[in-house]
Amino acid sequence: RRDAPPPAPLRAAFLLCSLCSLCGWWSTAAEFAADPFQDWAVFHSAATAYFRFGDWSAILANWTLPDHPWLYPPSFLLLLLPVGTTGFGAGCALFLALTFVGMIATVWRFAAERRWLCILALILSPATMLNVYLGQNAFLSGALFFGGALALSTRPILAGSLFGFLIYKPQIALMIPAAL
Repeated sequence: RRDAPPPAPLRAAFLLCSLCSLCGWWSTAAEFAADPFQDWAVFHSAATAYFRFGDWSAILANWTLPDHPWLYPPSFLLLLLPVGTTGFGAGCALFLALTFVGMIATVWRFAAERRWLCILALILSPATMLNVYLGQNAFLSGALFFGGALALSTRPILAGSLFGFLIYKPQIALMIPAAL
């Protein structure tokens, strides 16, 4: 039955996993607070450098983060330009919030009757913790990939477009044919 509560062992496992995840978030927060949003620094630096130099190729010539190079195609910079007009923290919060909402919306559509469980698992996931602490783009990649997979059978043009947007991460875009 759909409205029956989950069995006790499943509830206990869920509670244990949730507590472990929350402990992970709490125990690693201080370490990431010392040097937060390292990946976001790359994205924000590229977007602000574009406005400073007026050309994406000038970004590479004037790159200021030697330990964190720009490893993305110019198409990703187009997505980042709007946050290049914001401050570092505000841009990071906006980017993470928008891409997380996109990921949640995709999971909501993809997960069917176990939506709340999947969303809670996404929130408590160690990968989510790392994505937030480092300011990564995994929420965007996940939303595009799962959105493409979800739309594949009913809306193939949309699916192809979503998969095509993954070209900002060429290593993921190359794996789509293998995944399909």
